[in-house]
Amino acid sequence: MHNGFILIYLIMMVPENLKSKDTIFHYCKSQTAIEYILFNKEIKLSPRKKSIDPLENSVIRILKSVVVIDEDIENRTEKESQELYDFLYEREETVKQACFCLNDESKNGTDEYYGFLKPRMWDQYGDNYKGVCIAFDKKKLLENSIIELRKDIKYLTYNDLNKYDLDINHNILYKIGVSKYRKQLIKNQNQLFLRKHIDYKDEKEFRICAFDKNEYINIKNSINGIIIIPKLINKYTQECLVSYSKELKIPLLYLTLDAEGFNNIEIEPHSDILKIIPECSR
Repeated sequence: MHNGFILIYLIMMVPENLKSKDTIFHYCKSQTAIEYILFNKEIKLSPRKKSIDPLENSVIRILKSVVVIDEDIENRTEKESQELYDFLYEREETVKQACFCLNDESKNGTDEYYGFLKPRMWDQYGDNYKGVCIAFDKKKLLENSIIELRKDIKYLTYNDLNKYDLDINHNILYKIGVSKYRKQLIKNQNQLFLRKHIDYKDEKEFRICAFDKNEYINIKNSINGIIIIPKLINKYTQECLVSYSKELKIPLLYLTLDAEGFNNIEIEPHSDILKIIPECSR
């Protein structure tokens, strides 16, 4: 465990822009960061149905209720019901997403607060600690016009996950009309795109989704910083990241990780503002 001095030291060394609740973090492989994200200044959105998590890539059941209050209602609404079904199915087929990690406000004042100090994220999404964590200004990132859905992930138990289907109810459709009902169904479907099992809750995920044919979002003006664990990456990768940090005028943070966790933060000294931080003594 960190002693009080080391904790204060670490918190002081974190650049202010990375402490903000509006900063979000994306973990990826070094090659992805260097050759695609930082090179092209864009992040590729991935189809939801290709997610590794089977709870996410499973098909959302879209049902058409046949329970009616009048024998004519089903016939009167059948065409509109089918149109709504096709619309929702198309959204499910085309939705693409990108996932980020938030700073944890419930743990403010501790080193558990920071979205870039999560061992599980470094392990699972950061290529077994050999990858890169890129920080973004959330508000600037969300200025991309193709982003239609953005929200913190809701974490649910298996029981709660199984409760959610989309049911196109003929009675409701007949009562409130297709336009109003479409908006209600979109809201319900969006909630299904923003959920995961409760076991992932410590990831503090923030997700963006789009339904546009364009798979990329521009990030040039929203990148806040780059974070790596230098002892686990090669010299070429580090040199490339130094170059990108200079080009973008953003901090490049070096983390030190050992058996007691992340115990030191250094900043690449490529400007008058950023200076190397001496090794923290224990």
